[in-house]
Amino acid sequence: MNKSKFFTILIIGLIATNLMLIFFCIRRPEGPHPGHARHIVIERLHFDKAQVQKYDSLIHWHRSSIDKAQHDILELKEKLYGTLDQKANAEASEKIMDSIGQIKSRIEHIHYRHFQDIRK
Repeated sequence: MNKSKFFTILIIGLIATNLMLIFFCIRRPEGPHPGHARHIVIERLHFDKAQVQKYDSLIHWHRSSIDKAQHDILELKEKLYGTLDQKANAEASEKIMDSIGQIKSRIEHIHYRHFQDIRK
């Protein structure tokens, strides 16, 4: 086998390998679909229509509460990191961090209450 034939086979093999890699990367399944957890809960707990409606209202309450808390955390973090430009007042930054911690604790309470409400 001469060099040109060897290199031709090598190049074709590399191109085929790259195409397979691209194909598998594109076809990789994404994360869970939106609403996937909702359907699992409804299916496993055998909810009827009334229970599904109540569950949907619980989901709406949970999401809006979490979104509000996350928005509050984002505002506090912007405020906290905004103090880096100035001479940092350690006490002020500690207060902001404590507030962030309180909101994160509130988020855990929201999650816990959500699961309690589902169990009812």
